[in-house]
This record gives sequence, structure tokens and C-alpha cells, in this order.
Amino acid sequence: MAPVGERLWRVPVTDSGTPVAYYTKGFGRLRDVVKAPGRNALWVTTDKAGKGADRVLQVELG
Repeated sequence: MAPVGERLWRVPVTDSGTPVAYYTKGFGRLRDVVKAPGRNALWVTTDKAGKGADRVLQVELG
């Protein structure tokens, strides 16, 4: 089991489908998720992935 905050879940909003975990290894803790301005995407910030390894990930939606 991964420590808390080390995965991003895609959860269906309908009755069918199964939740799927993303970014489960090597990204450290996922700190914040926000909608990217003017884009159909999310920005995810990380920390504790290792010295100099913190980053901003862009997740395309749709």
C-alpha cells in the first residue's frame, strides 16, 4: 500500500466503471491538483520525490 497522497485517482461519476490510480511510483507526494487555466487539463504538484525531483505534472483530460 502506498503512503497517503502518492497517487491520483480517476473515479467514474456514473454507476459503472472502476477507479484507477495514476502516478503511483517515483513521483513522491502529490500536493495539489488544480485545473489548468484555459485548457482541458489538470496541473499536479509533487514533493518529496528526491532532491531536485519536485515537479509540476500536466494531466490531459478527455
